[in-house]
Amino acid sequence: AFTLKKLHWFDEKNIDLFLGTPVTGLDPQNRTITTAKRKKIGFTSLVLATGSSPFVPLPKALDLPGVFTCRTLTDARKIEEAAMKASSVVIIGGGLLGLEAAHFLSLDGQREVTVVEMVPRILPRQLDETVASWLATKIQAAGVNLRMGTLVSEINYDDGHLTLTTPQETITADMILFSIGVRARTDLAQAANIAVERGILVNQFMETSVAGIYACGDVAQRGDVQIPLWLPAARMGQVAGHNALSVEKQTWEPPVSPAALSAFGTRIFSAGTLSGTLLEKVDNPEQGAHLYFEDNRLSGALLWGDTNRGMALVRAMEAQTPRTEVETLLA
Repeated sequence: AFTLKKLHWFDEKNIDLFLGTPVTGLDPQNRTITTAKRKKIGFTSLVLATGSSPFVPLPKALDLPGVFTCRTLTDARKIEEAAMKASSVVIIGGGLLGLEAAHFLSLDGQREVTVVEMVPRILPRQLDETVASWLATKIQAAGVNLRMGTLVSEINYDDGHLTLTTPQETITADMILFSIGVRARTDLAQAANIAVERGILVNQFMETSVAGIYACGDVAQRGDVQIPLWLPAARMGQVAGHNALSVEKQTWEPPVSPAALSAFGTRIFSAGTLSGTLLEKVDNPEQGAHLYFEDNRLSGALLWGDTNRGMALVRAMEAQTPRTEVETLLA
């Protein structure tokens, strides 16, 4: 297991730690939570950090042998063990994690790997059409099958094999990995009439619609933005924890959150919105940059091959650096 703090740390900080204790109820009016053992715990301030769960549109499929999601270390170990015995693997979802899984599962050449993706092209939020087409070619050259624009409607298990039904075909596999994102665990907040959309709605102080109750991490939604990533979640937690205890409030605004892929013999870095006026700098087919500008300010950056300038471009986005200065970063 991964641990951020040893158990003695909680004792030293005078923190009561209740492991293996699900919270089943939240009463904002009486300022109490209720555990599965019907123990009530009162609070003045509360931070909801309930996280997220893998999204599986066909949840009954998880009861079938050889069907997995990857969220925990235990999940990863089970996937590794199953992959050693599998001659064919289907990954449902062509996002960053799905593609990284496809890369590693195909490295030893011991199994057929197929990626099934609902949208027509690879990574539509992180790549423009040109780079998506280039990456798809590299993925297929590595021996991974791509089924784009394909929706899985049914999964069955029979005679030791899994079958996936799509409008175009039926695919047979020994193992299936769902990798199509996460959904915030909002049930507790929703039952307590705290405002919820895709996540628990929070303001700049990470405070929910109920005063004194905060939310952070994967479960929090600021405006229309959710960022299920470790570093933003950690910062949200710092702000929520501080504000739960202090009169002097800190604020949090969604940062420019880059995405990175290291697979299939290349590296890709993407940040911001890939629309607007394009500045293209291609050193060779395996290395280049696409920068997008709105009102002469950098709005999006896409690097492939050499991604070393990625964070400098993110800082330029955050600082609203003029285009003329941004261009020098590519010199």
